[in-house]
Amino acid sequence: MTALGYIRISIADQSVYSLSGQEQRIRDYCQINKINLLAVYKDQGESSYTFDRPDFKALEDFIKKKSGITYLIVADYDRFSRNLAEALLKIRELQTKYKISVLSVNDPIGADISDPSSFMITAFKLLLAENELHGIRKRTKSGIKQATLQGRFANKAPYGYINSKDEEGKAVILLSEHASNVREIFRLFLLGVNPKEISRQLDIKGKSNSIIHRVLTNRVYIGEVRVSGTTQWVKGIHAPLVSGQDFWTVQEKLNVKNHVSQPNDEVPLRGALRCFCGKKLTAGKSKGNGGNYWYYFCSEHKNYLPAKKLHKQFDLILESSSLPKEVIEEVKEQIIEKINNELASEDTNALKAELKRVIVKIESTEKKFLSTPEMSEKVYRSVIGELRQKERELHQRINAGTTNAKLYFETLNKLLPKLYDLKSSFDLLSAPRKRLFIDAWFNNSLSYENGIYRTIDKGGIFSSQMHIAKEKGLIKIDQPLKKIGKNPVSSENGSSFEQLMELYTAIA
Repeated sequence: MTALGYIRISIADQSVYSLSGQEQRIRDYCQINKINLLAVYKDQGESSYTFDRPDFKALEDFIKKKSGITYLIVADYDRFSRNLAEALLKIRELQTKYKISVLSVNDPIGADISDPSSFMITAFKLLLAENELHGIRKRTKSGIKQATLQGRFANKAPYGYINSKDEEGKAVILLSEHASNVREIFRLFLLGVNPKEISRQLDIKGKSNSIIHRVLTNRVYIGEVRVSGTTQWVKGIHAPLVSGQDFWTVQEKLNVKNHVSQPNDEVPLRGALRCFCGKKLTAGKSKGNGGNYWYYFCSEHKNYLPAKKLHKQFDLILESSSLPKEVIEEVKEQIIEKINNELASEDTNALKAELKRVIVKIESTEKKFLSTPEMSEKVYRSVIGELRQKERELHQRINAGTTNAKLYFETLNKLLPKLYDLKSSFDLLSAPRKRLFIDAWFNNSLSYENGIYRTIDKGGIFSSQMHIAKEKGLIKIDQPLKKIGKNPVSSENGSSFEQLMELYTAIA
């Protein structure tokens, strides 16, 4: 009697079998029953619900060429299939077409599936296997939903991130080497560069236009996660790559229905200035005794505000908020020093080499755990936890050390001189860019109430100049609900570079 063995394992189906363990059970069975085992075919990480598996196809090709095979032996029927209907059809095909019986190592030799009692036992085992698969899927679906409710991204990481695990072995996403590309995609799109040109500049391969569009419309980049199976979005635990302000401005540009709300040269504050209720003001034109004039108004409260008055007040704020030359030079020196120190603090090549070694160790440990029953789960979790933690630390250090220095310095050189005379720089902008500037300079929080502008204190290099405008009675400044987080070039009041980058999109 001759036979073929078949083994399968899938991390997705939470199998407790190792490939080596399955193979040994099959070999022991053949030895006890004096069966000549010709070969053992194995599929690793393949679905149990279909027979569209590489090595199972190879097994079938072998059967077509080799006659005289008596059995196909598996460790258990759930290794053969977890799809009752497909499994029975496949067993029937092997039996009728090739005279091959499918046996598990728990079956007596010579078991005949055509016998009613044997058929019932085999079918019942396959039914249990399929039922367990449905249970696994249900538990997995529930687990994914719970994970996303906690702010964890549970699927394949989008462009700019990589999949990883935290110290508890739970899914997280970390910034990848393409993170700077994501930021640049948003920046260039806001500057009016089309997706095809963006992909050319950044050398993005594949279906570049669709990649660019997926990036521009994915809320994961502003630090949010969609709850699995719902339309609900929650705050994620991963680091955002772009500001909410930039993201939603991009959505407006992508949605052609919003073209009516775009500002024009006569009313640049439309779509950027908010009513005291938080709703953005729109604008209109009316006839008066002195001719036509523009006004702003809230569609909710119908509070009509003369554009001429608001523009004059806004110009005074810009004049008072401009940065003196000595302040600009001091800021430039401080940021350049911080950038250089950060870039020089890490040997990127050495870190990448170390990361490669850690990844090899992770793969080796996972392979050993799957193939060696003697390694306990406790030992595995301890070892893999330390390696995963090391992997995360190295990724973070590499990302910090490989920040796009060219973009930093380009931003500083183009932008800082324009902050010396904000009003003149603002007047030279197109209407859409004026709105971008207002959103960036005032942190998307500029409003008008009782005849005066209001905003939130951004802190950092702009705070002192904005408070000069406050002392002149031109604007009221509220404290933010929470401080801006730090990055490698942050101060205690937030990232000066991040604040400059927001302005760069509008006026550089």
